[in-house]
Amino acid sequence: MKINEIILQELSEGKIEAFDYLFNRYYTSLYAFARRYLNDQNEAEDVVCSLFVHLWETRSNLINIREIESYLITSIHNTCLNRIRENSSRKKREETFFNSNSINLELQEAEHIENKIDRDILSRIIKEVSQALPDKCREILKLRREENFTYKEIAQKLNISVGTVKTQLSRANNKIKEALKNYTFSLFL
Repeated sequence: MKINEIILQELSEGKIEAFDYLFNRYYTSLYAFARRYLNDQNEAEDVVCSLFVHLWETRSNLINIREIESYLITSIHNTCLNRIRENSSRKKREETFFNSNSINLELQEAEHIENKIDRDILSRIIKEVSQALPDKCREILKLRREENFTYKEIAQKLNISVGTVKTQLSRANNKIKEALKNYTFSLFL
């Protein structure tokens, strides 16, 4: 019986000495092999340690293996290839996630800028129209829009009727609407 067959037989019976022998004999070369593939010390250690854990956990099934060294190298090779694929897929997912978030942020920023421009234009038009209103109408509009006075409060302050306040605000709002009818604002979409 060859030494490998004896080691595998003892390992399948749960003898820790057989496991220690395999670990001490192959760990360094398997680690070097994995590190060449993965270019990462921690990941190479993780792959090799995981293989030995798996080897111990499935020891009862190892009796059918003929060449333990080939089995270990093939296992490391396949695990490294899987890790490389996983890392590549993860990297692609992260890039896609980053790019989609980046695009979303750029769109949000563009919308924010567009809305700010719309608000600035809207404010400018309202200001221009307001300045062209008769003095009393402009004052009523200012009290209502800027100082949030009620119709009744405006009427009392200016010593006019509530009906006059409503009429003047209606005229002011119609002039503003007329000035804005040629503009389309994303603010309202």
